[in-house]
Amino acid sequence: MLAEGVYTFNILGVKWLGGGKIDWYFNSTLVCAGQDWYSADPVPNVTQTFTITVGVTEGGRHVLVGVVNGKNGASGGYSIRLTKMWAIPDSDN
Repeated sequence: MLAEGVYTFNILGVKWLGGGKIDWYFNSTLVCAGQDWYSADPVPNVTQTFTITVGVTEGGRHVLVGVVNGKNGASGGYSIRLTKMWAIPDSDN
């Protein structure tokens, strides 16, 4: 549930040798392309962000979808290891 406004969406996860790339869609609209979760050495607790905007008439329930779209050329796989996600209204920053 999100009210009208601009939000910073945070994704907490692990970058690692088998990490892939993911595209994020908010209400069927691409909002972040190719978010890369690869690292040659494991790096836990990495936070990556993107911005989403909820219009005046769009408050309420929304759908966020992540689609693995490929991998870094050095990566050994397509896996995405996520811990949690959260949205912060820009008015709180």
